[in-house]
Amino acid sequence: MLMVLGSLFGLVEFSTVLDREVGGVYILYVVLSVTVTVLTVAVAYDDLPPNTYMEMESDKEIRRWWRIRKYFDSISWEDVKESYWISPVEHRDFFFVTLSRTFYYMGISTQGFFLYFLHDIIKAQDPAEIVSLLAIVSQSAGTLTCIPIGIWSDKSGQRKQYVYASCFLLALGYFSFVMCTSVDQIFMLVLVLGAANGAYLTMDTSMAIDCLPDPDAAARFLGVWGVGSFVGTAMGPMVGGALLFFLGRCERDGHSNEIEDEQIYSRIGYMAVFFLAGIYFIASAYVLRGVKERKNVAIES
Repeated sequence: MLMVLGSLFGLVEFSTVLDREVGGVYILYVVLSVTVTVLTVAVAYDDLPPNTYMEMESDKEIRRWWRIRKYFDSISWEDVKESYWISPVEHRDFFFVTLSRTFYYMGISTQGFFLYFLHDIIKAQDPAEIVSLLAIVSQSAGTLTCIPIGIWSDKSGQRKQYVYASCFLLALGYFSFVMCTSVDQIFMLVLVLGAANGAYLTMDTSMAIDCLPDPDAAARFLGVWGVGSFVGTAMGPMVGGALLFFLGRCERDGHSNEIEDEQIYSRIGYMAVFFLAGIYFIASAYVLRGVKERKNVAIES
């Protein structure tokens, strides 16, 4: 819920108060990042392992930064490697939940091509403005579905069925993008996709918590799980961009963009990108087939 609301807040600010001024967006990002970092450092409490403290009573007089330095000096590169490793055998369920998240973000990251799709295929007059409105519509729809889906899931004890339904709608929606011929059709499709997106994000987080290998090491495991989104977001455009360039840059639909100032890509190229995104969503659901459903898991603070 907070993730969706945060995205919605940023999009509304970008489209209204900041009037789509990129410089203002970066200033807002820096201000918010510094603010939340200061707040986190101020209120968070790090309980360092007992062996990092000196047993002598005089340890109380040693500055905190020295104790923290001593703790980090004890960390080896092997420890760093192990902290990022999730065993597909020992922690099978959590591994596949993380893999599912990676596939999901590989699919959802193809949203980065919407601006060009609206320009090249839909022939929108102001693609940038429409993309901003589409993002607001999508996040708003996700806000409306994430809480009810979470409540129903808690009552039924089921998670995967909502993920399957969400991924099916997302895949079907992305397959359908290339058949759209107007902005109104895009808006209707994005409304459905936004609702499915909100449901997936709720269940994704819930399953990650349910499948934690060790609740006492929740920060480490959820940190690695979070890295899946960064990996997926990076890999999706890398593969999709290459597909669009090699399949869409050729002369099709009466356009040849090899030397034009405004590059125009064909429907074939976008079809390949969105079809691949749909495959990613299907893979995101498929890898969860062997994950065991669990009742709600409480993490002690």
